[in-house]
Amino acid sequence: MFFPFIQTCKNTSDQCYAVIREFNICLLCDMPSTAVICSVCQQDMLWHSDEQVQSEILEQLWVHPRLSHLKCDTLICLDKYRYPLTYLIPLIKFHDRADLSIWLADRWYEQRFALVDTLPDALISVPLHPKRLRHRGFNQAALIADRLSTLSSIPHLAHAAKRRKATKRQSELQQAHREANLTDAFTVDHLALIGLKHIALVDEVVNTGATMNALCQAIQKVAPHLYIDVWCLWLAELLPRFN
Repeated sequence: MFFPFIQTCKNTSDQCYAVIREFNICLLCDMPSTAVICSVCQQDMLWHSDEQVQSEILEQLWVHPRLSHLKCDTLICLDKYRYPLTYLIPLIKFHDRADLSIWLADRWYEQRFALVDTLPDALISVPLHPKRLRHRGFNQAALIADRLSTLSSIPHLAHAAKRRKATKRQSELQQAHREANLTDAFTVDHLALIGLKHIALVDEVVNTGATMNALCQAIQKVAPHLYIDVWCLWLAELLPRFN
């Protein structure tokens, strides 16, 4: 469901967070609500069982051949790709609902931050190529990282990584071609990483792991000593066609 009377937000996470306050009905059940998702619907969400969901996610990583090769040291994910993410994510991508990225970042912080054993020195969001950024108007990974930075007081190094290659959409490619599509796609400012020992890469999704691995490899070339976490909203075995 799309609410055209709600002002869209394509700038900072603080502006997006202000936008969601304008709702007066729940986005999921259409009942009166002062929050984007009412308290009743929030209680029904399956990601509340922190350890169980995280255990299921790690089990999926271990047994799924397309995910077992992830080059990060730790992955913490809000949930698998299921309702309500199956409803909210298309709104973000297709209807300029960047504010929902901020709402989901809040849920990640509430439900998953306690699972972080050691806090990273900095957050780095997965960058978009400038061409795609201009087309979409916002980078949801950067918005998520901005919000998590505000909540956790961990700095977000928004310009530490850049996407220099305008790659084809990963969802348009077969698995065998995805890694080749991302070869040399990222550059990393090694000066931004000086003095850091531990970082967390922030993105909305980990699917086959090709994008995250390409960014990890670019970082490891200039800073092989870094311990790398991945913080994401959802994990999918098969990427939805709208990615």
